[in-house]
Amino acid sequence: MRIYKACYGTYYKRCSLYEGDKMNFENFGHIDSVSNFNHFGDLKQLFKMLSTQREVIAYTVGKIGNNFLDYLQYSDLLKIFCCIATKETLGNNTEQKFSHFLPILPLEMLMHMKDTALIVVAAPVSRHAEIRENLTEYGFSEVIILDQEIHSQIKAELKKLNDSGQVANWFMNHVVKKLREMEYRIAEQNEISAVHTETFGKYQNAFRGKKIVLVANGPTLNYYTPIPDAIHIGVNRAYYREDINFDYYFIGDRHPIMEDREDITLGFSRIHGRLFLGQPTLRSPLSQPRWFPEQHFLEYENISRFYFNTYGLYKEDIPLYRDICHHLLTGFASIATWALRFALWTYPEKIYLVGCDTTSEGHFYDSDDLPQTFGLGNIHRVKVGYARIKMFARLHYPETEIISVNPVGLKGLFTDTYTDGYLAAQVPSTAGGGVRVAA
Repeated sequence: MRIYKACYGTYYKRCSLYEGDKMNFENFGHIDSVSNFNHFGDLKQLFKMLSTQREVIAYTVGKIGNNFLDYLQYSDLLKIFCCIATKETLGNNTEQKFSHFLPILPLEMLMHMKDTALIVVAAPVSRHAEIRENLTEYGFSEVIILDQEIHSQIKAELKKLNDSGQVANWFMNHVVKKLREMEYRIAEQNEISAVHTETFGKYQNAFRGKKIVLVANGPTLNYYTPIPDAIHIGVNRAYYREDINFDYYFIGDRHPIMEDREDITLGFSRIHGRLFLGQPTLRSPLSQPRWFPEQHFLEYENISRFYFNTYGLYKEDIPLYRDICHHLLTGFASIATWALRFALWTYPEKIYLVGCDTTSEGHFYDSDDLPQTFGLGNIHRVKVGYARIKMFARLHYPETEIISVNPVGLKGLFTDTYTDGYLAAQVPSTAGGGVRVAA
């Protein structure tokens, strides 16, 4: 494990232990579970470093941890943190327990982020050894431990905020905003319930004992051979794989009044199964360019509409509801997670995730000279989304096995399996073992 320590003093690129005003360089250059601390002089320096990270997870304990989270809510860094980690699963209501608008997830649900995420530990010194042991057990490789001086600076900043009255003002502004939204949300909920009941109602538990393949657009889709006895659900431009017969299809990322309308129409003509068109609610700032014209619903008999959650599209603090007939589908910045929620609603025996790479490597149809990359800033949101859906499925659909086919960003989260073609294309030392997906 590579552990850093944020403490008051000069910034040192590499040193072993911090002892008062002295640095011990006896193990300089040696990396193990004890050495290799990095030192940050103050909050500004620490936060500047954190702002460069792609995925940041808070591990907070006790009053010190709460102070750290309190301070985050007033800084721009709150949006950088993707979740709060805890040692164990809390209970059946874990997904609905949030702190400072960040989801709380047990370490076991974050295994797929162990090599890419930075953990920031805010906890009493007496708990550091225990926390280090926990993080080592789960394989996390990048950790920052905040020391007492940093905590003292945080407390001082919080006192300034409290004395200035910003705490009360922030809270009241938040309450007023929520009250103003309530009347609009009630009206939206009535429409959502009516539309979703018509669209999804008949599919509840409809595929018990069957196999479902969720086909996304990651590069690993090139290594998939269709499973003949499975139900296939595609998303967005997966219809480019003309050898796959899609029984159900989700489209939601397209902008129908913009330049790709012709491409959407082509997709409609190739999809002969039930096609679900996702639209944001009317009040959403994203709604205008993303509403499909009413003519689509009149010209194609196999099209149904649904509403997705733009409130939570780029946030992870929206709860997941079992009954998709009466709630928006939460997207976690990926339409594949909408399709996965639908697949679980049908309660199959197995769900295979194909092309759900969750990386920035583009799509299976991208040309080599002009890849269409997925924004790095969204990747951690998608990973957290899949982790939360795993917790949701464990609670509501324990008999359904979710299997990642040729996993990349989701490796280690669900049951991993590999195709022969994918394994042959990997470097032998890094491909790992796996079993072939039956054709």
